[in-house]
Order: sequence, then C-alpha cells, then structure tokens
Amino acid sequence: MGKIQDRASRLANKTFTGGPPDQFERVGRMQLAVCVEEGLEPQHRFLDIGCGALRAGYWIMHFLNAGCYFGLEPNREMVEAGIEHILDEGQVEEKLPVFTHNSEFDFGAFDEVFDVMLARSIWTHASKQQISQMLAGFRQYSQPTAFFLASYIPAGSRKRRALPFATGKHKDYRGDSWVGISHDDDQPGIVAHSLDWIQEVCDSHSLVVRELDRYEANGQRWLRVTHQALEVGS
Repeated sequence: MGKIQDRASRLANKTFTGGPPDQFERVGRMQLAVCVEEGLEPQHRFLDIGCGALRAGYWIMHFLNAGCYFGLEPNREMVEAGIEHILDEGQVEEKLPVFTHNSEFDFGAFDEVFDVMLARSIWTHASKQQISQMLAGFRQYSQPTAFFLASYIPAGSRKRRALPFATGKHKDYRGDSWVGISHDDDQPGIVAHSLDWIQEVCDSHSLVVRELDRYEANGQRWLRVTHQALEVGS
C-alpha cells in the first residue's frame, strides 16, 4: 500500500473521501497521467472542479508550479480533511493552492483565466443544467487554447454490479438536481448522460467535444472539450 493510499484509508474511517476508498491513490494518479498526456504543463493555471479531499489535487499540485492549482469544492470539510491528512507537510506553503467553496460552479470566483479544467466523476452526478453551466464557465474563464477534461457514464451502458443500486442499464438523466453524496446530502447515487446530448450542449457554447477511447476507469469515459476556434484552426 502506498503512502497516499494509507493516508486515505485512515481518513475514510472518519469522513467521505469521494469514490471507493480503496482506489483513492490509483484514481488520483490516473487523473494526473491523463492530464499530462493530454497536454498539462507545470506553468498552466489548473482548475480542479469538485476537488474533494484532494485525491487528484495531491498529485497535480506536485506537478504544477506554485500558485497554479485552484480547487472548487462546496464541501469545505472535505478540502480541510484533504489538506490535513492527504497532502504532504509543507505542500500548501510550497504550492500555494487556492480554493473556493461555492456550489454554483462559479469559476469567476477565482478571478483567473485557466489553461486546463478537470471534472473527474462530477458529470456522473450533475444535472444537465449543471453541466451546461460548467461548459459556460469554461467558455468564459479559459484561454483560447485551453482544454477541459471531464469523465462521464454513457447513457445505455451497463451498471456496475458492485453498487447496491446497480441493475440494468444507465438511463439518460433528465432530473434538475445533483445526485449522490455532497455537502448537503448523504445519499449515494450516480447518473449517465448521452454523448449526443453532450455534443449538442457543447455546440451551443461554441465548444467541441471528443471522447478519449483509451482512458476508462470504473465505467467512466473521458471527454476532452476545447474551444471551437482551436479545432477549426488546428
């Protein structure tokens, strides 16, 4: 067991850490690997949407230059637990991360223009309106060359048997609220969205999306969203 997994296992006995506790380190490392393969560089301004207990944040902070990591997480206690129990001693002082705790996906709260955004296992709980809001935020608060990596569960895919509510296939979620454990709800849940709808909503925000077939974890697929002008000019 790695040192981060050991820390996460102890923390999971006290509080929700986001996702299966036994996969904390593996999934955190995987997120850094995907970001770097897709073009993340140390000087990039990076927004971790739903950063939670810093599962990905630990690794990405170490990779980035000081002052380049920004985390949005409504659950303030999760972030504080991650800082206290997951991060290395002195990591905050060295890397100078910035956090905000709004639940409206208001990326403007940072007063920054980002190069990379990450939403791993966020669209698997978010409503369509919330996803559209995130895409609008990406459009407004990112560089023309920026990219947004998000994971999702495709509507129609088979549900994972490991979950107590996992039977049949995932339906395209049409509700208007967040589903799953959050800062104001302790009930588990997960949702799926159709790729056709995601393509439509990206187009409505003048964005382009493509699925990254080579990356997959826990039934989720990776998407890469970019500005339309970048794709046209490439």
